[in-house]
Amino acid sequence: MKHLLPLLLMLTVLMGCQQNVPAPVAGRADPYLPQQINLSQNDLRQRTAFLQPRLARDSQTELLFVEVPVRATTNQQLYVEYRVVFIDESGMEINPEASWVRKTLAPNVWTTLTANSTTARAADFRMDIRYQRIN
Repeated sequence: MKHLLPLLLMLTVLMGCQQNVPAPVAGRADPYLPQQINLSQNDLRQRTAFLQPRLARDSQTELLFVEVPVRATTNQQLYVEYRVVFIDESGMEINPEASWVRKTLAPNVWTTLTANSTTARAADFRMDIRYQRIN
């Protein structure tokens, strides 16, 4: 009994020192695949209309040029920002840190959102559009 008490005390201390490592939190799958043109808010979708994007490749540099015709379908100007992420043939993003470009959409008038790749590896693009942020 004399030896059992110190042994139990030591086991208790050792068990208290062990750290319980929590299980990692697994990411959940998104059921929606990104579209070529993605809007940040449904309200922005309701206030704009798009035509089919136009793509052209420069014959000398092989850079990809993108034009996306857009129109504000309201009687008010819309202040938006857009960024274009170019994608290579395997689906990898070429410029994931693409910067946002500001654009004012006049009421009911077509305008064009434009971008060009910086490498000939670009095979496709994704455009994200949101309301302009005030920084």
